[in-house]
Amino acid sequence: MIKNLKTFKNSELNRTKIKQIDARQLKETDLILDIRSHIRHSKIALKYPHWHVEADDVNPKEFIRQYHLDGSKTLYILCTTGEKSRQMAQKFIEADYPNVAILTGGIIQAKTSGLRMIEHHYWNMQQQKDLIVGIIILTGFVLCFLMSMIFLILPVMIGFILIIQGILGQNQIEKMLMKCPWNK
Repeated sequence: MIKNLKTFKNSELNRTKIKQIDARQLKETDLILDIRSHIRHSKIALKYPHWHVEADDVNPKEFIRQYHLDGSKTLYILCTTGEKSRQMAQKFIEADYPNVAILTGGIIQAKTSGLRMIEHHYWNMQQQKDLIVGIIILTGFVLCFLMSMIFLILPVMIGFILIIQGILGQNQIEKMLMKCPWNK
């Protein structure tokens, strides 16, 4: 019986229509929540005032309480393409804040619609990792031939780190790069 009630409740939520708006309808005075990753947000963002909280860090009930949202104004949720926004909007509805909408097509559509944007052209994380790893390996080999065999430790260390990362599925190099000032 409880399982059927839960299934019914979930199916009711799935039928809830989430408002969608075209990016050109967005105004600077609207409440906007950008839930994209820090790196994506730092590359391109709306020039309009907005909150930026990564999707995994958004707790709708806490967000509503923290920013004293009473439901009188629509909260527009923005992601890259619109899919995560839809999921987040559903979470806000479940948290009793039904006045939410998403931007159709996310930031991609907003940019092509001509909304004012702030854009920065940074190297992505993979480029940064490749550069750092390449420099360390090359430096180790050059120093090994010019000075001492002890410098072979540098490429060996990098190889060891990459193997461990591959086995564990963790990316320690990326975590270190995220702490660099140019990635903040």
